[in-house]
Amino acid sequence: FVLKPVYADGYIYRANSGTGKSPDSQTSTGESIIAKSNTFTPPDGYSFGGWAVNGSPISNGYVPSGDVTISAIWTPVTRNINYDININPKSSLTNNPSGTPTSGTYGSNVTISSIDTSTVTVSSGGDVTNIFAGWNTAADGTGTSFASGASYTLGTSDVTLYAQWVKIFEVKYVLNGGSLAAGDFTYDSECLTNRQCTNGQAITLNSAPSRAGYVFQHWSVTNGGSAVSNPSSHAVTDGNYILYAVWSAITYTVNFDKGPSGAT
Repeated sequence: FVLKPVYADGYIYRANSGTGKSPDSQTSTGESIIAKSNTFTPPDGYSFGGWAVNGSPISNGYVPSGDVTISAIWTPVTRNINYDININPKSSLTNNPSGTPTSGTYGSNVTISSIDTSTVTVSSGGDVTNIFAGWNTAADGTGTSFASGASYTLGTSDVTLYAQWVKIFEVKYVLNGGSLAAGDFTYDSECLTNRQCTNGQAITLNSAPSRAGYVFQHWSVTNGGSAVSNPSSHAVTDGNYILYAVWSAITYTVNFDKGPSGAT
């Protein structure tokens, strides 16, 4: 709300969209005045920037001519968008905006920073890659999402945006001495972009390979481990993108014939 001025001989203070108690009114006999300290509460997103008469800032030494109203000046405060890359190693990015916040005044529209498209992949070990997928107000992606280059209206406080990453996996088949079935590869043909599958993508596993003296048992995500639960719709995720062939040896029975001599 706006405080209503209380007129008195001399000069009074007006909140000008601020709130709270006004400094006491004063009188002057044609002499210069020393403005009182501000006691108003600033509007959201603003700080006190001095006093003005009829829209013109004044300073100590101002001489009023008759009764005047002195109005508070409110200056928009600077707010920042801070960036958290939200992945390691951060040194892998040549354009890392985490040390350069986007700044502007309260209520202004600014452009959210980008990460170079040439440096959006960050290795996380093995054959897993993380691809930059925009920003979010929560590190785990449960907040509000924003694209790089999008417009953002600065509010009453600073905000931190967290980079979001999509994992992709290069599925591999480890044959453990076997040979691929016709038409199969050591990578999965359903992983189309650079032979990499997206996180959670369902694939049909390779057909049974062959190995002399052994029977193929199943594919496993650990070497020698149990069978995957659904080989016709296997979800590619962390720890589930390398498939190992599990074999069992064929057992043969060998019989010996003594021959006609009856040897023992």
